[in-house]
Amino acid sequence: MKKVIMLLLILTLLSGCSAVYNIEITDKNIKDELIINNYNKSEWNSGNPSYKTLIDNNYKNFELAIDKDTPGYPEIHSKLKGYIYYNKELINTSDNYGLKFKYNHKFNDYTKTPLLGFYNFATIKEKNNNLIIDSGDTKGCYLFDNYALLTDLTINIKSNFVVDNNNADEVKDNVYTWHITKDNYKNKTIHIEINKNKKIEDILKKEKYENIINIILVIIGVFIIIFAIRTAVKIRKTNN
Repeated sequence: MKKVIMLLLILTLLSGCSAVYNIEITDKNIKDELIINNYNKSEWNSGNPSYKTLIDNNYKNFELAIDKDTPGYPEIHSKLKGYIYYNKELINTSDNYGLKFKYNHKFNDYTKTPLLGFYNFATIKEKNNNLIIDSGDTKGCYLFDNYALLTDLTINIKSNFVVDNNNADEVKDNVYTWHITKDNYKNKTIHIEINKNKKIEDILKKEKYENIINIILVIIGVFIIIFAIRTAVKIRKTNN
């Protein structure tokens, strides 16, 4: 079931750079994105060849296939007919130079997400209709052993489904984030369980509906109390 796919050949270029990997899992598809950043402008033109030259050459000449079974993977320098490749984008701003690879997978192709390539024994599987992503590797993220110049890797997983269990470093607006560095990569693991039976949107709608019902019941209760008090007052005046 495991199909390891790696967006990581480009990491051999890194010189004090950081990488951000984003996964967004919905009931329709899985959005996949790897971003290589370098905010140290003084490094862009240093080295022979320079960092900027390497990035430019890879942007122009390197094609990243979706499936590792593509002939020549991962060192593919031209697209082959009948195979699918990541979309790529050159990042060129006043304070950042790098590359971005992205692709929208069909939901049933979730086993192709490149997160599997960050850990030697990572798995993505379904159990009781839960989508479980687990690094499954006590040796940690091996990228920092293979690419000594990589400074940090941030992994973000977002979903419109409810998350039943996770070990993320932080959670904000349904985004589960892990910060992996040279100091913690040997014991930093990834685990998240996404419940495909529960959509966040459906739960929010249910909560909103229940809140509206509660408000209506409170209003009705207030009217009943007011009516009861007024009736009691009228009865008392009549008796007097």
